[in-house]
Amino acid sequence: MKKLVAHYSENGRGAIFDEAYEFFCDPQPESAIRYVDDIEKSDIFVAGAATKGLQVPGMRVGWIIAASRQVEIFRNYSSFGMGGVSRASQLYVTELLEPQRVAEARQAVCNYYTSQRHRYRQGLEELGFELSTGDGGFYHWGKLPGGLSSDEFNSRLFQHEAGILPGVLCDMLRREGPDGPMHNYVRFSFGPLGPDSYDDDMAILRQCV
Repeated sequence: MKKLVAHYSENGRGAIFDEAYEFFCDPQPESAIRYVDDIEKSDIFVAGAATKGLQVPGMRVGWIIAASRQVEIFRNYSSFGMGGVSRASQLYVTELLEPQRVAEARQAVCNYYTSQRHRYRQGLEELGFELSTGDGGFYHWGKLPGGLSSDEFNSRLFQHEAGILPGVLCDMLRREGPDGPMHNYVRFSFGPLGPDSYDDDMAILRQCV
């Protein structure tokens, strides 16, 4: 990230860093702003949102960290182009951005989802999934065991009132069927799952593979 920020901080360059998932990094949250020498001399935009990191999905409020001249443009556009954001929502989220609370939220969200990521990684690998998962977020991306297709896997999951995202829906070209490269892949989300559901979740997955 340091190299990316340095590259796009050069004169004539700019970049937008979408950090809606900033708090979900392992071993600790990471932000591009850490590496910006002087935001006023750059065309770097760092975007954040309350929905994921602050764990308030009903508050559709985001923010941009950028040079003051750029923020002025955004502010003006928001006013006439989008009608502005609900004042009540802004006030609510502003309270959530109290520094001590943010520090605690950063650590708590990171710790919780990291533990869930490791827990489900171990469980899925024991079932034969070949995982290609990074160090953040709340998804596992993997290849199903035994040549099982994602469509067949979902058919089995549906019998348990469960489901999973087929790999083809993560393919921009939507290449379907046995010849498609994502035919045997799935994206497993552990984001909405509580810690108490793990044993039941794994029992269902075990039956379906």
